[in-house]
Amino acid sequence: MVLTGQGADELFGGYIGYRFDAFYKGRFKRDPQEDAERKIRERLWGDPGFAYDRNYTSLLGLKNELYSPAVRAQLPEFDCLRSLPLPKDRVAGRHILHKRSYLDFKLRLADHLLADHGDRMAMANAVEVRHPFLDVDLVEFVSTIPPELNLKEQTEKYVLREIAQSMIPSEIVRREKFGWFAHGSPQLIRHGGEYVQDLLSVDRVKRQGYFDHRMVTQLLQRYTAPDFALNLPFEADVLLLVLSFNAFLETFKLPSLN
Repeated sequence: MVLTGQGADELFGGYIGYRFDAFYKGRFKRDPQEDAERKIRERLWGDPGFAYDRNYTSLLGLKNELYSPAVRAQLPEFDCLRSLPLPKDRVAGRHILHKRSYLDFKLRLADHLLADHGDRMAMANAVEVRHPFLDVDLVEFVSTIPPELNLKEQTEKYVLREIAQSMIPSEIVRREKFGWFAHGSPQLIRHGGEYVQDLLSVDRVKRQGYFDHRMVTQLLQRYTAPDFALNLPFEADVLLLVLSFNAFLETFKLPSLN
């Protein structure tokens, strides 16, 4: 059995999104071109000024370019933004840090970090994990702490850092948070050989019928440019989606659309 730190970022404002919220709040005037995006935010969160994770109108534009006409015609049927299982009254009117914290718990932590990255990986290797920061009493107590103390002067998890001062070396307590990311599709394309090239080939993409082969070709040219680099995690690795889905189709022998 092992103890993990899961939940600390969601409780104490540890992700960079919390810093973005504090930095951008009230700094920019409304842009009329963002009306469509503001309407989506109002529908989802009850707050047209609150941006969570990404620009959804840009995401829709990307989907319309990436997927084939057959898939695009069906996009409205499984648009997750139209069936998001979150009552917006749970976030409406809350402090912006608590708003993001609630959404992080519901949308990022529960199924993704605790399941995909946590229990499934641990139990597959006979390890049982425990999450002290998800103790119900602790969660309820932290919700009473003034939000300004969790993110003080752009220092995330300020309260937790202060508590840790007497137990952990200062260079660790004051260290800037950083993430770890696996190499993305540009590296796979450069070093993956014929198999990766075949997964992205025009013939395969056309035959399977899920993606627009012209868009895939444009992305492939862009991703293989000598000076190209993705800014992860802030920039989507679109070709990795194509690669993984095409490998999924092949592995499980799923039918093509054409």
